[in-house]
Amino acid sequence: MAVTWQTPGVLALVSGVFHAAWNALAKSMQPNRGAALAIITTDVLVMTLFYPFVAAAPTVASLPWMVLAGLGEAGYVTALGTALSKGDLGMTYGVSRSAALLLVWPLGYLIFGDIPNGAAWIATGLLCVGMLLCQLKQGQRASSNFSLGWTLLTGACVGVYHTAYKGAVHAGATAITTFFGSILVAVPVLWVASKREVKKEAVDVAKRYRGTLLVAGAMSTASFVLAVLALSQTQSGRVLGLRNSSIGFAALFAWGMGERPSRLQWAGLLVMAVGVLALML
Repeated sequence: MAVTWQTPGVLALVSGVFHAAWNALAKSMQPNRGAALAIITTDVLVMTLFYPFVAAAPTVASLPWMVLAGLGEAGYVTALGTALSKGDLGMTYGVSRSAALLLVWPLGYLIFGDIPNGAAWIATGLLCVGMLLCQLKQGQRASSNFSLGWTLLTGACVGVYHTAYKGAVHAGATAITTFFGSILVAVPVLWVASKREVKKEAVDVAKRYRGTLLVAGAMSTASFVLAVLALSQTQSGRVLGLRNSSIGFAALFAWGMGERPSRLQWAGLLVMAVGVLALML
């Protein structure tokens, strides 16, 4: 099969680039809990402006999946914002994505009958090993300044909404409708459930970082829509595995900003690259 920009592997990889970028922007905007809420709210604005040009009604069967995805996203934004406020971006991002990947394959099998072949299992293992190595410094574990509980909860929520996206497109919804429907559920839930100080933080972030927030919202929207497009064409575990290459992209972004990975971390990037190529095949 010829590889084009519409190939699911390419869509997932580009989605990973955008995902790493908007997470980095979320970490750069303070406070982090307010930034996460502000970004997903901006996603609604972006989609509201864009959706009329590509409007497609959801199928009845896809609606429960969109609701589940929205609840998963609401949990994800809450957990991510809290985890980022308590810990480093690298540890939080890497561990949460690893946890999500290990959850998505079993869910894909139980719900959709997705059975990974031997190469997919090997590739998933390589990605997990690579993620672990990316969190290490030479001869010691990287900064342990992160919240394990909130980080694992973030990963679990990723697994839930990712599986629900697959369910929605499997039930006949388009990728854009799936994402728009899910954030229309997630954002009101977040604003109702969030503590008063988090709402205030989100408003403060919107005032202080208007330009950055719009860029982050556009990147976040693109990341999720491309991921759902990829999910409409292949197994959910493969898409999430390829999107997790965003950990490598995040490390490269950090290198460009002056951070220098250790030899172990470079080895992790190489192992992840092999895993990504295996999933592409």
